[in-house]
Amino acid sequence: MNSQKTTGVVLVTLATILAASLVGGCPGVGTSSSSSVSSGTSGTTGATTGDETTGSTGTSTASAASVVDLAATGQTTSYAAGDDGDLQKGESLAAAARFVDNGDGTITDQLTGLMWLRDASCLIHNYEEWERDGWAEGWVPWQAALTFIAQINDGTLSACAAGYGDWRLPNVNELESLVNAGQAEQYVWLLSVGFLRVEENDYWTSTTDPDTITTFAYTVNMDDGSVSRLGNKATAPAITSVWPVRGTTDGNSTEIWKTGQTTRYAAGDDGGLQMGIAWPIPRFTDNGDGTITDNLTGLMWLQDAATLSLEDWRGALVVADRFNDDPGHFECENYTATYSDWRVPNRKEFFSLSNFAHHQPALADTHPFLGVSYTGTYWTSTASAADTDRAWHFDMRSGEISTEYKVNGHLVWLVR
Repeated sequence: MNSQKTTGVVLVTLATILAASLVGGCPGVGTSSSSSVSSGTSGTTGATTGDETTGSTGTSTASAASVVDLAATGQTTSYAAGDDGDLQKGESLAAAARFVDNGDGTITDQLTGLMWLRDASCLIHNYEEWERDGWAEGWVPWQAALTFIAQINDGTLSACAAGYGDWRLPNVNELESLVNAGQAEQYVWLLSVGFLRVEENDYWTSTTDPDTITTFAYTVNMDDGSVSRLGNKATAPAITSVWPVRGTTDGNSTEIWKTGQTTRYAAGDDGGLQMGIAWPIPRFTDNGDGTITDNLTGLMWLQDAATLSLEDWRGALVVADRFNDDPGHFECENYTATYSDWRVPNRKEFFSLSNFAHHQPALADTHPFLGVSYTGTYWTSTASAADTDRAWHFDMRSGEISTEYKVNGHLVWLVR
């Protein structure tokens, strides 16, 4: 596995920041919502040398080795200095190299190693009897989606098997891996790289919502790329179609990790199969300096998730730069480190924290963070490609990802 590397974040633009209430036990000292401008290098901004990161004291500390390497979000357009499109963190492949048509009705994602059925709506177009169940075209309840997969594998629905008998309903991490945050419409992009009949709608995952286990499961929307909870699992019509996946991600450029769900709610679901790379034990390491390393991804997070106040999106990027310039300006619990390359996490980085076995917060039950909002949402550095007035934010209650207007205030949590 490659080491997680870091680069300094330098902001050169002035943004308007909301004057907002402080959250949690780590208020800003003075006026943490005031604007600042950096030019050239930002004070003693850290620099990357090989696999080591030089902090503001000049002391080298080896960067953490990761169990998995995160994929890039796909965003390559920058909407503000220090945003996702500016930094472009993570592994990536050009679409032409990423998706390989195997010529048998399947497509392999070379980035993750997962194999997908090429026809993303095989159910709709091959089995009309599923359309006489009283629901709208192609819509099936979550339990019916799992039944559909089982019948592909046992040969009953062989037209959607492509010769394989080990298909599954993808878990939320697997299905989210297809989302390209640089694209305004996911289905249009997926069609352009070789898939067939991708619906402009939500698709079921095999991952149950731990807060409402009998009614809701997670979905990924193949229009805008949002990750949401949708019901009803058992009886109500809720979704357009089912997109089977097979294979594992072991040894690929970016491996998909387990969702954290271990309870089985139905045959063939996420909790029963538990697909993905196992989390390291311990998942998190407290570095004793106000920082926490995620041993799954190698990312380092501020321990105090309430260090920074509510900000608008551009304000979040600016306040990250201000923290790099002068961390002493902020009253951050336990923070004695001297790093100067903190940034607002992108969509994939924030999503990697999710534990879909828990809610409020959707984090590992033994996480060592402080001041995590159980009800709040946090900005990512990833703008919405569909509407540049909006950006993606992460819901700590549930692990959902959706967009919000950039002028609104949300929490800020830094990573490096």
